[in-house]
Amino acid sequence: MIVCLRTVDVPADRRDEYLAWIAAGAEVRKSHGILAELVCEPTRGDTVVVTVWPDHVTFDGWIATPERDALTASGAGASRRPRRASRLPCGTMAAGGTALVGPFPAGADSDEAKDAYDRLRRRVLWTMPSGLYVLGARDGDRLNGMTLNWATQVSDEPKLLAVSVEKPAFTHELLLAGRVFTLNVIDREDRAIVRKFTKPVEVDRAARALNGFPYREGTTGAPILVQAVGYLDCEVRQTVDCGSHTLFLGEIVDAGFNKAEESAVLRMEDTRMNYGG
Repeated sequence: MIVCLRTVDVPADRRDEYLAWIAAGAEVRKSHGILAELVCEPTRGDTVVVTVWPDHVTFDGWIATPERDALTASGAGASRRPRRASRLPCGTMAAGGTALVGPFPAGADSDEAKDAYDRLRRRVLWTMPSGLYVLGARDGDRLNGMTLNWATQVSDEPKLLAVSVEKPAFTHELLLAGRVFTLNVIDREDRAIVRKFTKPVEVDRAARALNGFPYREGTTGAPILVQAVGYLDCEVRQTVDCGSHTLFLGEIVDAGFNKAEESAVLRMEDTRMNYGG
């Protein structure tokens, strides 16, 4: 679970309008995967908005939503402070509203110093370039597609591809049971696709579509998006417990292009998304 804290300035003469707007937009925010949004009004000072997402994937999909500021309590005409939203696993709040995960370097003894180092470490990690994909998974009749960016080739003999998936994700469940996956490489012009795969998809078997996007079954039976630039179809050979995530090592049993090989492909830097850190 991800909890985001924001500080907003709401003019006194717009308070009722602001609260009414928040209530009216509840269903819209729910449709984007937000579990809850609470507004805390201290006796003095700024209004604090608390937004809750079920997982990192849904959070990152929301961050990539262009209209997000018009759909959350941080909008509605309120002026926001230039303060980055913090995301943290529920129950691990520390100074500054971020999650503090060690180890910490010598000298970082106070909560404030640890918080400063944690933010620095995140920024360094976020500079690492990565692609942005849709991971397809299957277990029997159950299918899913999930936005993912932690993927890389880890061996050339055998041809192994590694993907790291957060444990609460539905796709994680399918990977453990079905032991197959596809990595769909997305066209840079189709960046909006990744926002459609931040929570379990609606499968239309008659139309052979995931959230409205046509798919076909790969060699393993896992879904391949028809409009993906290319794909890698894999069978899981090994899993590695990595704490919050599981690393799935898949052997590539099929691969191919659906579009011209020279098509520009989507990378994390092409969006306003960050993951991990």
